[in-house]
Amino acid sequence: MTTKTLVIKYGLPAGVSVVAYFLLFYAFGREIMLNYGVWWSSVLINLVAMGLAVKNTPGFEFKNKLRSAFAVFAVSNALFYVFYYILFGVIDPGLVELQYKTIAGNPLFGEQLDLKELSITPGRTFFFYCRSLIGGFILSAAVAGVINR
Repeated sequence: MTTKTLVIKYGLPAGVSVVAYFLLFYAFGREIMLNYGVWWSSVLINLVAMGLAVKNTPGFEFKNKLRSAFAVFAVSNALFYVFYYILFGVIDPGLVELQYKTIAGNPLFGEQLDLKELSITPGRTFFFYCRSLIGGFILSAAVAGVINR
């Protein structure tokens, strides 16, 4: 399969699944959706999709496996960040303040964090997306390396 086919087969469904996952928790409660466990566990959806893409990438070259995994992550996360912007920036802007209160209670961020840093704009959301690609690349390399053995 080509990378494009793998992205359509695994990246788009992973992105839709991540969005559905967050909507499910949002339906139960705004505070629940902002829980660290919910955010970090959503990575598992991407890991599964990336693993499936790597398994279905023809050949044995690491770079091809890495490309497939990263493309799936990039597309899935792009869908998530469109959802993030719409939910936090348009539908329910009060989530930003609730998120600030949640993060401010964390001793790692508390006094260093400013509410303005969490404001949702298209540019800031795009920056968050780009920053997430760094971690996504590392995850992609790990998935490709483990499955390519």
